[in-house]
Amino acid sequence: LDQDTCRWILDVLTKENWWMMVSNGNRDSVMDSGWDDAVPFGKAFIEA
Repeated sequence: LDQDTCRWILDVLTKENWWMMVSNGNRDSVMDSGWDDAVPFGKAFIEA
């Protein structure tokens, strides 16, 4: 989560006119299954 792109996304999600679809976390995961490394990103985006 400590990445420029993630910080930018979290910032724009606080604005009323921005949204994002949270799906396909498995595509960016380095894991073959479980995708636990993608969970913190999804949680942060949903909470924003």
